[in-house]
Amino acid sequence: MKVNWIESNRGSKGFVAMVVTGLLISAGLGSLRAEVTSDDYLGAWNVLIENIGGTFNSSWIEVREAGGQLEGSLLWRWGSVIPVESVKVEEGELIINRPEGGKDILYRARLVDGELKGSVTMPGGEKHEFTGRRDIPGIDLSGTWVLKPQVPAGAQAEQSEERRRAFERTLTIRQSGDDLVVSMPRRDGGVTESKRGALDGDQVEFLFEMTRNDRTINLVYSGLVKGDRMEGTMQVEGGERDFSFPWVADRQRVWGDPIRMFDGETLNGWHQRDASRSFQWKVAEDGSLENTPPDDDIVSDIKFKDFKLRLEYKVAKNSNSGVYLRGRYELQVLDDYGKGISPHGNGAVYSRVPAKMNVSKAPGEWQELEVTMIGRYITVVLNGTTIHDNEKLGGITGGALDPWQNEAGPLLLQGDHGLVNFRNIQVWPASGVRPGA
Repeated sequence: MKVNWIESNRGSKGFVAMVVTGLLISAGLGSLRAEVTSDDYLGAWNVLIENIGGTFNSSWIEVREAGGQLEGSLLWRWGSVIPVESVKVEEGELIINRPEGGKDILYRARLVDGELKGSVTMPGGEKHEFTGRRDIPGIDLSGTWVLKPQVPAGAQAEQSEERRRAFERTLTIRQSGDDLVVSMPRRDGGVTESKRGALDGDQVEFLFEMTRNDRTINLVYSGLVKGDRMEGTMQVEGGERDFSFPWVADRQRVWGDPIRMFDGETLNGWHQRDASRSFQWKVAEDGSLENTPPDDDIVSDIKFKDFKLRLEYKVAKNSNSGVYLRGRYELQVLDDYGKGISPHGNGAVYSRVPAKMNVSKAPGEWQELEVTMIGRYITVVLNGTTIHDNEKLGGITGGALDPWQNEAGPLLLQGDHGLVNFRNIQVWPASGVRPGA
C-alpha cells in the first residue's frame, strides 16, 4: 500500500492529511484507525448519565498517565471528586474500577465518533448508560489586551526597565475558531498584524514579523490563557542578539449594568430545580431569600457566561448550602467558623480547591461574597479577603445541573442541607470586551 503524506498550511496551523489509494483521511473528515489505544482516552471528559431519574445526571472523568501507568479520578453525580482504584484499556475499551462497599464497580466505555459511550452497573444492580465529551475549553480572546513585558530577576542590559517599556503593547485580537489575528499599533501611526496566530486549548501563540536595517526580526509570543489574563514568554529572533523575556497581558473588559436577581418581595426570576421534590424557599420577614430544609435547590431563570456576582448570605449553626456558578461549580457555604481550611470548607470550590484561608464569620452573621468568573477562572472575595485569585476550575462539582462547561448557565442556590438566607444578589454580566481602536 502506498502512503503519501501531504502537509499544507491551514490558517495558522499545520494541516496533515494521508492519502491511501484514493481514500483521504484527515482532521477535517474524521479518523480511521486500526486500533484505539490508551492515549486516545487521556484527558478530562464531561459525562452525562442518560437513563436516570431526576436532575442529578452530571458526571466527570479524568484519565492520566503517570510513570507509564494509567490513573484517574471520577465524579459520579454528587459528592466529591475521588481517585479510582484502577484504569486500563483492553482491546480498545476503557475500564475504570471504583469499588464501593467492598464491591467492584466497573465503568466501561468505548470511543464512538470521538465520544465516550459506555455503561456502569451499580452495587444495587441498576445499570446506567453514559455519554462523555472530551473537555476542551472554549476560549474567546477577542478584544483589547494591554501587554506588559516583565523584567526577570538579574536581567541584563537588553532586558532593562527601559527595554521593557519599549515592548509594552496594546493588542487587538480577532478570533475565528482557533485562528487569531493580532494587531498592534506602530509608532508611525500604522498598525501591524501578526504573521500567524493560533489558540490550542488554553495555549496561545502569535508571531509578528518586522524588518529593520534589511534584517527580518520575529517577535514570537507564546503563553497560557487564564481568563482575562495571559502569561507567557516573548522570543526575539533575528536581531543583533536573540533574547526573551516573560510578559503578562490583561483584557480590557466591559461589564454590563447590574441585574438585581432577587427583589426582596417575590421569587420572580427563580424556579425549582426538580418539581417532584419538596420546595420551601420563601421570602423571610426581613426580606431575605430563605430556605427551610430538607428542600430542593432554587435556580435563576437567567443564564450567564462571564460575570461578576455579589451577594450576602447567612447560615445557621452547623448549616450547609452552596452557590453554584453557571449551575456547575459549587462554592461551599458552610458554618465552619474558627476551623481550618478544607476542600469542603466555607468558600471552597467543593472537593476541588480549598479557600486560601478561613475568613468565615460566626453562624447567624451576614457574610459578603464577591465572585468574578471568566471562562474557567474565578476570583472570589469573602468578607473582604481574596480566597481564590484567578483560580482555574478543573471541572464540574457534585450536583451540577449539567456537565457542559463551555455553555452559559444559571445561578443555583443549594437547598437540601441546612437553613440559609441570601440577600442583595446582583450580577454584572460581561456585555462584551472593549473594541480595538
